[in-house]
Amino acid sequence: MVPSAFVALDRFPLTENGKTDRAALPAPAPAEERDRPEYVAPRTPTEEALADIWEETLGTSVGAEDDYFLLGGDSMRALLIACRANDAFAITLTPRDVLVSRTVAALALLVEEQILSEFEDAAYGDADGDHGTGPDDEDAALGGNDHER
Repeated sequence: MVPSAFVALDRFPLTENGKTDRAALPAPAPAEERDRPEYVAPRTPTEEALADIWEETLGTSVGAEDDYFLLGGDSMRALLIACRANDAFAITLTPRDVLVSRTVAALALLVEEQILSEFEDAAYGDADGDHGTGPDDEDAALGGNDHER
């Protein structure tokens, strides 16, 4: 068995008989305090918006580097977060994206990548992302479809 926490002591408290006084041992810090990294505030507008969505869904304050699972996240809440993020950013996130990203910062990068990809597709005039490189597009550019002759 592996202990869930360790507490550093200068020396063990002893009873009058010289044995370890277990009742006088200090309790370890709660798991939330031990496992949660130092708070890092959201740094970008995307991180701020996602942190707000996470806070609303999880019912706790959320930093940019806080781990989704340590905050109490689960698959059902990931579904809610994905739906709310999709509405907020007009993108397509899945619950898996939330579960795999694990932090607001990592999810924000994914959101920004999707938004950038959509802008690039719009700049090329191609909503489905293939940029007009299919065989039918090449035939049309050459003046017809040679396959029908």
